[in-house]
Amino acid sequence: MNRTVKTHEDRKREILDTANELIDENGYEDTTIEMIINKIGIAKGTFYHYFRSKDDLLNNLVDELIEEVTQRIKEITDRDENAITKMFALSTYFRTLAIGRERFSDYLHEEKNAHIHMKIEQRVTPPLADCYTKLIEQGNEEGLFNARFPRETALAALGAAQSLTEGHHDHADKDHVDPQRSIAAMYIYERILGMKEGAMLEYMKKEEEKK
Repeated sequence: MNRTVKTHEDRKREILDTANELIDENGYEDTTIEMIINKIGIAKGTFYHYFRSKDDLLNNLVDELIEEVTQRIKEITDRDENAITKMFALSTYFRTLAIGRERFSDYLHEEKNAHIHMKIEQRVTPPLADCYTKLIEQGNEEGLFNARFPRETALAALGAAQSLTEGHHDHADKDHVDPQRSIAAMYIYERILGMKEGAMLEYMKKEEEKK
C-alpha cells in the first residue's frame, strides 16, 4: 500500500485544520496533542517537527486569525461600494467573526489570556485604522460624511466601537441585537462622522427597500 507523502506546508495545514476542528468540538484546554495526532494518524514526533508545544500551536492559530482579519478588512475596504455600505459590512464581519469557533473565542477572552487578546488588538488595530481612514476620506468625497480629520476620526470611531461592545465579545449576543444599543451606536457614529441625525437609519431603510 502506497503511503501518501505530504509537503511541509500541507502537513502543517492539516495539523492546524485538525486542531481548529477539535477545539471547536472540545474547547482549547480539553484538546490535547494526542487527540490531534490520533485524528490525523501521525506520530507525536511529526507534530513536534512543526510545533514546539501546544502553546506554539496556539500562537500559530492566533497568527492565522490575525492574518484572516487583516486580509478581510482590506478586501471589504477595497470593494466598489460607498463608504457607509462598507462600514456596515465591516461591522457585520466583526459581529459574526467568532461564529463557528465560539469555544476558541471564549478561550481567547478569558482573563488569563489577556496578553493574547492584547496581541490581536495591537496587530489588527493599525490596519483597521488605515481602512477606516480610507473609508472616511471616501465618505467625505461622496458627501456622506463631514469629518475634517479623517485619521483622528477613524481612531475615535474605533474607540467608540470598542466601548460599545465592552462585555459583548464576538458571538456573545449573535442571536439577539439590543435595539437601544444599535440606535445609540448609529447616533454616536453620526456625531463622530459629521452626519445629520438619523442619516444612518435612513440609509439602512433605503438599502432594505432595494432587497
